[in-house]
Amino acid sequence: MENKKLNQALDLVKQAEKYLKTSLLKWRPDYDSAAHAYSEAATCFRNAKAYSQCQEALQKASQCHKQTGALFSAAKCIDQVIAIAKDLNQFDVIPDLAHKACNLYLEYGAPDTAAISLDKAAKAIANDLPEEAMKLYIRAADVVDTEERPRDAAEYIGKAARSMVTLKKYEDATKAILKEMGHHQTAGNTPALGRCTVALVLVVLAQEDVIEAKKMFEQWGSTCDSEEIYSLSQIIQGYEEDDPDLVKQGLSSSFIRSMDVAYAKLARDLSLPNVTQATSSEKPDKVEPPIVQSPIEEDEDNELDRLEAKMNAMRAQEERGNEEKNYTKEDEEEEELDLK
Repeated sequence: MENKKLNQALDLVKQAEKYLKTSLLKWRPDYDSAAHAYSEAATCFRNAKAYSQCQEALQKASQCHKQTGALFSAAKCIDQVIAIAKDLNQFDVIPDLAHKACNLYLEYGAPDTAAISLDKAAKAIANDLPEEAMKLYIRAADVVDTEERPRDAAEYIGKAARSMVTLKKYEDATKAILKEMGHHQTAGNTPALGRCTVALVLVVLAQEDVIEAKKMFEQWGSTCDSEEIYSLSQIIQGYEEDDPDLVKQGLSSSFIRSMDVAYAKLARDLSLPNVTQATSSEKPDKVEPPIVQSPIEEDEDNELDRLEAKMNAMRAQEERGNEEKNYTKEDEEEEELDLK
């Protein structure tokens, strides 16, 4: 079955090439017939699982549609190429193809379809090429913004902001969130401003700027509900007072944990304030308390001194007694010699 479809696709490609040839009697290529043949060939290649040849046929079909002025059909062919590239994990070719399809849709006059195409392509590469996805989201926001579609613009710029957070481009993310909030204000979407305020404060805190975070909260806090206000107050107060437990309590709020993955991870990874502690070099030298003898120990020491003095006295007396005995014996010997 696959070989049959493959042979059929190759025959259609040859037929399309014939449509594009010119001769003495045929001065212009038949782009319309060639586009149709290439499109049918792409379908056969897909059924035969010859995906690279399918992409090539679709690219040629798109070129032929463009020559006939069928710009919408040309862009649709590029979208199909992107879908196959996604299945083949060919993420690096998707951004250029997405911009190409967007240009064709805009030239045709379908900005909404152009933005949707960019959005789909961005989703396809968000995990592998987040920076390129961010650029596609930004362009999608710009496209619908020119058409005065603030709700759609807020959605796309919000996705771009989350990509920036993933890339740790916090300054750019701050600007993007403020732009998103501006679109929500224009659209009258007040409930969305509260969550944006929470995201904004978290992103500013990731830049270790507590003062600016407090300023943003004071400016936009009125758009938050009671739970959001309470949690943000705890977080900011905890940073101001170097109280990590208070910060943890605020960040553990259920609505923060249920936010978009990028913001939930940001809240989890925020650096907590350090409790100020004196270092060992700053600590005063430890003063040893004086050793005080108890009365019992003192009595024992005095008793030992008395015993030692008594023993010394006894030894001295004994020595004197021995000297007196020796002296008496010597005197008796001398007296006996004198009598003789």
